[in-house]
Amino acid sequence: TKVGCCKTRRPKKIGAPGLQSAVSLQKPAAVPRSETVTEDETDTAQVETISSVFRYLDTSHDGDISSREFETLKRVWRELQQSMFELKHDLTVYYGSLRNAFEAIDLDESGAISFEEFKKCVQATHFDGPVQEIFMFIDLNGDAEIDGDEFFELENYSRSPPLPDHTDGKL
Repeated sequence: TKVGCCKTRRPKKIGAPGLQSAVSLQKPAAVPRSETVTEDETDTAQVETISSVFRYLDTSHDGDISSREFETLKRVWRELQQSMFELKHDLTVYYGSLRNAFEAIDLDESGAISFEEFKKCVQATHFDGPVQEIFMFIDLNGDAEIDGDEFFELENYSRSPPLPDHTDGKL
C-alpha cells in the first residue's frame, strides 16, 4: 500500500488506448468571452518566450548566438530528456505502470492532473529532477493541467538520451 501523497485505489478498467485519443478530439465546451485568449496575446507571449530563450543563450550579449552558446540549449534539452526518462522509470517502479500512476495522482478524479497533485505524488517517488519544468513540458496545451493523453506521452521516453559526442576534442 502506498502512503503519503496519493489515494491508493484499485485501477479502473480502461478501454483500448485509441479510445482515449478519440474522446479528446471532441470539440471543447464554449469558453466565456472574458477568458478567451486572442491571437495577438498568444503571439506576444511567444515572442516574449523566444526573446527570453535568446537572451539566456546569448551569454556574450553580442546579439548573436555562437555555436558554443547554442550547445547550451542542446545540453539543457538532453538534461530534460534524461529527467523525463528518469521520471517515467520512477513512476513505473512506484506505481507499477504509468496508467496506475495517472489514476493515483489524479486525486479528484477529474481526468486531469493539477501541478499540486503532480508535485506531491512525484515527490513521493523520491524523484529529484526538475518537477515544474517537466510539468510544463508535459502540459502540451498550456492549460495548467495534464490530461491523460499528455501524461501518456511519457511512454515515448523509453530509454535514456544519447550522451554527447566529444570525440572531436571540443567541450
